[in-house]
Amino acid sequence: MRHRRNPMRQFMPMKPNKWGTKFYMTCCAETAYCSRLEIYCGKANADEVSVAQRAVVRNLIEVLRGQPSQRLVCTDNFYTSVPLSQKLLSMGHSHVGTIRKDRKGWCTGVEFTQKKRPKRMPRGTYKIAVWREHQEVAALTWMDNKPVRFLATGCSTQLTQVSRREADGTLAVVPCPQLVRDYHEAMGGVDVHDQLRLQRYSIQRSIRMRKYYKSIFLGLVDIAMVNAFIVHKLAMKKRNKPVPTHAAFMRRLHADLLSQTKEDFSGGDDLEALVTEPLPHLAHTLEKTEEINGAKRRQWLCKVCSAHAGAGTRSYETSFYCATCSRVKKGRLTLCNKVRRLQHGNNITCSQIWHQSWRNGTAIPAELQHKIRFVSKRRPGVESENSDSDV
Repeated sequence: MRHRRNPMRQFMPMKPNKWGTKFYMTCCAETAYCSRLEIYCGKANADEVSVAQRAVVRNLIEVLRGQPSQRLVCTDNFYTSVPLSQKLLSMGHSHVGTIRKDRKGWCTGVEFTQKKRPKRMPRGTYKIAVWREHQEVAALTWMDNKPVRFLATGCSTQLTQVSRREADGTLAVVPCPQLVRDYHEAMGGVDVHDQLRLQRYSIQRSIRMRKYYKSIFLGLVDIAMVNAFIVHKLAMKKRNKPVPTHAAFMRRLHADLLSQTKEDFSGGDDLEALVTEPLPHLAHTLEKTEEINGAKRRQWLCKVCSAHAGAGTRSYETSFYCATCSRVKKGRLTLCNKVRRLQHGNNITCSQIWHQSWRNGTAIPAELQHKIRFVSKRRPGVESENSDSDV
């Protein structure tokens, strides 16, 4: 993403390409899947470090919205700071990361005077300190070949071991606190994603654009293709089928794209219609009620909208319902077929929330269950004993 007229261009001395556009990415530590990213647009009224830390918090809020707490967040020394650790702890997440010694609030009492490990000092020696006011926050300097500084919240400090490579190439077992091992095991999701995106089959790096924003767009396409490859690998593993290599996946993707014809893109639907149409999920398909209220179809409040309704939140009416879930719940389940909410960083319909996020109504969040009620249909002249039933 190098371009001399790019107003967002940054100098990054530690990167292979010194000049480029900076991304703040949130990636899974196990799969390297990129869940969310922000593009650094330049300094505003704060320094670059605080901007990066706020980007981390925003990404995590969107990615982990509605997810269980107590996730371990790993950051490198560019992002790690005491305020960031405190913020993540208040959100219910543990945090571990390397930190620079000039960060505000860093405990200088755990510093080693040596810049390199002396021969007389055993590898794995460390100094640790715990914050008096917040016992969950720990500062640690662990002596590898050079001192490595860690800041952790909610992590274990029990002694364990980690494998490190010696100068001759052999592996050695080095003692360390558990938080150091957690960092080594969980760190690297962004690096793996960058390797798949930049070192192999990159569209962005193979084409040089005169407009910098076109190059950024191609970079986003590369990210989408890497995510598709990661999801495809997981799907093949789940089906107990051979996992393709990155090259095989790209060949198949290119072949599928080249096989598309004009008829595959002709449907007459505009963008708004495509966005508002729900995606079918197994046998659960929305149907439109046949009941008429005057000249219009009768509408009821959407169950998902009603559950989320509160102060300043609107509840919408709809004439669509899921016949399958209505039979199971013994009451009409009306759901919006339009995109109204944001979950896990994606804009989805109320139907997708009910059928996918809430697993057809079996995994409704506890704080929302009491807000959802079903009213069974009554035949004229017949009084139902169980007309109302709570989920």
